Amino acid sequence: MKSLFILSFFMVSSFAYSQNDSLLIKRLNRPVQDCKTIAYNSQAILSGYSISETDSINQILTIWENRCGINEPILRLKILQHIHSKAFAGTALYQRYLDDFASTFKNRIAASRESDYHKTFEYNNIYFDYVPLQSKFDKWTKTIAQNLLKKQQKGTSEYLFCLLLSEEIEKFEAERKLKAYKDNFVATHISDKEYDVLKDEVKINFIIGAWIPLGKLKPTFTTSPLLGFHSGFNFSNSVKIEIGAEFRLHIDNKPFQIEAEGTATEVKSKVGFVVGFWFSKEFKLKRNMLLGMVGGIGIGILDTDLKKNSNDDSNNYAIETADFSLGVNVRRRISRSIDIGLNLSYHYAPYNWDSQLVSNLGNQYLSLSLILGY
Repeated sequence: MKSLFILSFFMVSSFAYSQNDSLLIKRLNRPVQDCKTIAYNSQAILSGYSISETDSINQILTIWENRCGINEPILRLKILQHIHSKAFAGTALYQRYLDDFASTFKNRIAASRESDYHKTFEYNNIYFDYVPLQSKFDKWTKTIAQNLLKKQQKGTSEYLFCLLLSEEIEKFEAERKLKAYKDNFVATHISDKEYDVLKDEVKINFIIGAWIPLGKLKPTFTTSPLLGFHSGFNFSNSVKIEIGAEFRLHIDNKPFQIEAEGTATEVKSKVGFVVGFWFSKEFKLKRNMLLGMVGGIGIGILDTDLKKNSNDDSNNYAIETADFSLGVNVRRRISRSIDIGLNLSYHYAPYNWDSQLVSNLGNQYLSLSLILGY
């Protein structure tokens, strides 16, 4: 009897362990529902719904967002839902898309138009939120946006968003710059972002222009080509400091007198230049365009053709003075990393502060320059 009890206990225990074993194996083999899986399944399921099936869509979006966080495709669909329900407004939801995800969407569209878009997605699936390029989800949201676009009024944020999400990127960029969108939330917000980028970037400016003598400089010098470069950084939100140099090649200039070894001697200047600092305060003029008030202080030098020592070819007499300038420039952004501008500056450079100078060359000139910022 005792042996029978032991055998029965062993059989029951073995069965229990066997069951636990089986449950454990099932748990160990259960697939992990990671973000990649959830995102792929969510976008595939959502594309089978109508935009009006709000409850079902929201249920899937909640699961997707809880697992992956907010991302571009989720916010894209939420915006289309708001436009469909006529609840669109300039809220944080739309601002966040413009700030954090609009560029991702544009890059997504550009990448999907490439012949090797499959490979692009394979290497950048995290960046594209695990939603394949040219996916059913993309085609679904594009169709929704196209249908909604027909119902929107031009000049509104709804119209701009539908144009963007219809994958009409070029039309969107052209549309938002029209005068009809002067006070529009989407257009002004993008414009403000572009302005911030334009004014905040550290740039190297290449300068080409004309040096224009005034007053008593005019009889001796003629208008001459001007070349230079500045490198700038932001001192404060709207004030920029630049350091650089500007060079000019004097053409058809007449001789003037300097004192050399106690004797008044006629010389010519082939080259002049200014090395210094420039300060500018910039204001937004309109989209992608800045107006700046510019002041500068530096050392102005007139190099001469008279050598200080006949045995030294590298050391010429030169006239040195302070160079003060005040001017205005206009800059316009023409691409993400390049802007172009014009500068007109008045310079006060009292050359006769240098006691070597015998002739009275006066103290003023203008500079007119084309600026290419990179």
